[in-house]
Amino acid sequence: MEIIDSFNISTLGIVIVAKLSEEGLPSGAIVQSKTTGHTWMVKYRMLFQHVGEQHKLFENESVSYIKSSFKSPEDQANSEKKILEQEAQNIFQYRLTPVGESTKPAKGTILKIMKIPAATI
Repeated sequence: MEIIDSFNISTLGIVIVAKLSEEGLPSGAIVQSKTTGHTWMVKYRMLFQHVGEQHKLFENESVSYIKSSFKSPEDQANSEKKILEQEAQNIFQYRLTPVGESTKPAKGTILKIMKIPAATI
């Protein structure tokens, strides 16, 4: 998977926007940077309440819904459209926690899945 963007949000921690070649990332999966060796654990996939049931879902994922505020209905519609366009390209948002001393993964980083929890195999 490739990191499109990443954030360190004070209330959530590390959030990534990633283009997947996999069918979802299960909670507890361990991912590692191919270049730095830094590792992270997947906590859950972030879904957005305003998109509702239109999200592309994978059976192996744990999810958490995020509520967003918008200045106008047009802003909300634009956000929904952008999210659905990204999902059509297999781009999704996940919450990660570092394993060891890791910072957020940088844009363009390629992550490989090192371990998948036994319950999801």
